[in-house]
Amino acid sequence: MLNWALEGLMRLRRRGGFDPVMPAAMKAMLHDAKVETNSVQAWFEDADIAFSSNTDTVKDHAYHQYAEWCQRNGLSPMASIRFWTRVRDLGDFDESRIRHGARQVRCCNLKLAATTLDKAALTGGYKTPTPF
Repeated sequence: MLNWALEGLMRLRRRGGFDPVMPAAMKAMLHDAKVETNSVQAWFEDADIAFSSNTDTVKDHAYHQYAEWCQRNGLSPMASIRFWTRVRDLGDFDESRIRHGARQVRCCNLKLAATTLDKAALTGGYKTPTPF
């Protein structure tokens, strides 16, 4: 085992380091490992979440949809602050505040897919705050 590792080290030194272009198989494995350890990224992919050019999605809706997805998939949702940090790490995140009467509603540019959140809102489960 040691000889095998030393041979690999010698090849690496002759080449001058690791190949700057990561092979496709390695990229796929790295991506899969990130999804397995990051429930926000897994939610993005599984629920077809995307960033949009509009900041009209209520942030509470997005987090609630993520938390429901986690429960359906046997995961514990991360805290809201950590969730939004992970969302920012995934892409071009933007947020805004919309005045609704005397209060402001925080919105973001996530494009959410229709899920059980919509069904719960219709049946009286989750009370969705409306910005308008």
